[in-house]
Amino acid sequence: FVVGGRTETLTLPAGRYVRVDVTGLTIDLLGQRVTGDFRFERATDVDSSGLLTTTTTTRLAVSNLGFRIGSATRDFVVVSNGQGTLTIAAGGVTGSVSASVLVDVPGVKLTGAFGVAFDTTSTTTAVEVSGTGVTLEVLGQRLTGGFTFKKAGNVVSLELDQVDLALGNGTTTFVEITLDGPILLLPSGVAASFTASAVSFPTLTDFAFSSGPIAFQLNTTGVDQTVGTDLVTPGLRVKVGETSDKASVTILGQTLSGVFEFEQVTTAKGVKVVRVSFSDVEFSVGTPTSVGAGVAGASGSLLILAQGVVAEFSGTPTITIPFLTLSATLAKIQINTLSSAVDDMVGSTPIKLEAGRYIRIAVNGLTVRVGTPPVTGPDTRPALTADFAFEQATATGTVSGTVTKIGIANLSYTGARAIENARGALVATSAGVAGVVFGTLSGSVGSATLGLEINTTGAHVQTSVDVNGTVITIDVEAIDAPHVAFIAELDLNFGDYVEIRGTFELDASGGFSGTGIDIFVGRGPSLVDGNPNPDAIGLLLSNASFSFQKLGSSTTNNEWALYAKGTLALVGLNGLVVTGEIELRINTSPEKHDFGGTIGEVAGNAWRVQGTGIKFAVGDVLEVQGNLAV
Repeated sequence: FVVGGRTETLTLPAGRYVRVDVTGLTIDLLGQRVTGDFRFERATDVDSSGLLTTTTTTRLAVSNLGFRIGSATRDFVVVSNGQGTLTIAAGGVTGSVSASVLVDVPGVKLTGAFGVAFDTTSTTTAVEVSGTGVTLEVLGQRLTGGFTFKKAGNVVSLELDQVDLALGNGTTTFVEITLDGPILLLPSGVAASFTASAVSFPTLTDFAFSSGPIAFQLNTTGVDQTVGTDLVTPGLRVKVGETSDKASVTILGQTLSGVFEFEQVTTAKGVKVVRVSFSDVEFSVGTPTSVGAGVAGASGSLLILAQGVVAEFSGTPTITIPFLTLSATLAKIQINTLSSAVDDMVGSTPIKLEAGRYIRIAVNGLTVRVGTPPVTGPDTRPALTADFAFEQATATGTVSGTVTKIGIANLSYTGARAIENARGALVATSAGVAGVVFGTLSGSVGSATLGLEINTTGAHVQTSVDVNGTVITIDVEAIDAPHVAFIAELDLNFGDYVEIRGTFELDASGGFSGTGIDIFVGRGPSLVDGNPNPDAIGLLLSNASFSFQKLGSSTTNNEWALYAKGTLALVGLNGLVVTGEIELRINTSPEKHDFGGTIGEVAGNAWRVQGTGIKFAVGDVLEVQGNLAV
């Protein structure tokens, strides 16, 4: 070409197109002021064979692009050095560019690579700045995943796409929540309220959630914010379940239902934990309407640590134990999956639990009355108070399968005689109920440990129950109907003249028996601090077996049978020796009575004393040995 007398050479790529280059142009795009170098081009499209078609496309190539996304008062995103190509069509502009992105959101730190996208073709036109593998730090929590800044009209938001919120102790993640939803960017901070996708517990084997909606809320502005129709208070919370659609959590094989909120906190001892706030919780051990306990409307906190889970929360109890009437207004659900005890503070809330592993219902200061309540009028039955614990567990000893364990501790009775240090335990199985309750009755002549044995299973039961730190052993033989036996462990002293020590078992028919019984008659006491008293003088029947049975069904019938056998010794008289084994058989009834076992029968109208290996000696002067029968 000759232009102005000069020959110019024009070198262009193959067409067909019209192109205009503009440097340093400033334009308004979707309310944003965008600057950069622009190339406007309208070109004929090329098909897959490289041939020109009859259609054209208008493109906008961009370099050195720069713009800001924000509100009227501040910028949240600053984009610079943008490079890329946009497509201009009849409906608007679409496309993406790569760029350097600086993010400045109050209370939030974002790190990662971002890209820029434009779309003015839809009804909700938007300018987006997005990135994958981005990390967002807010309120001490870290979120990782896909993030996109959007401006639609005057609303600026940060859209989350498969973002993971990890809660833990800084090195181990206890809870992972998957988030998909928008965070609104405000001049004073951010706010969000939407439904999360999922919640999981990657390091816990004894803890799992199921069902219930998962709500995520975030507010860094310091004041309440309204997001959609939701009121969002300051803080970061994840709530699982609603009162009308409760979530379920399974711990140590036991299931609780309720509404749960997660947050990461630090205890008074500096341990980072995940706290789960519980509300409207329901939980039961056994069958609360027959044998067991349930708690409804419970609230409290559960802590997730690296070693496991601990929790304690309170609610309204429903409790049923055969033979007993119980009343209580408050019960605690206690959980400890750790093998060690816990004693710590979270905020102003103490967490103090015995070593695990258990999930149980504890009721302290429970009021207990024995028997059937009156139909009308006041309940005048004697009342007891005790600490109860209900636990569903795998049985040990002679019991197999899952059982409901009922522990009783610190039982007291302040009627005509005070019972102290009473404790006990029951186990409920598919075959029935078995257990023991015992305590100390003190008086002026000594003390007696009184016990009650229950066994409706028809078999010997051996197991143990831990209640409030006290391990109670259950070892109960099969008991015939009405399946109840009484035990009395005596340590009585009548003015140092008569002493009785030993354990007796009482049955419902009026009989009682015992083994290992000591009876002292003379001048005592026979023992001082558990050791023989060298100054005591008298007869001692030691290691005796004793059985007594009331005969006949009439309450005025005075017929009875008795058997006793033990070792007799004279103590305290130097030079005088009396030793031997004494057996006593008495029956005031005309009919024989069979005690069973090694004792056998006692004839009717019998009164028999038999001595075996009796020895009577006075120094070296006199000695008489032999058997005695009276």
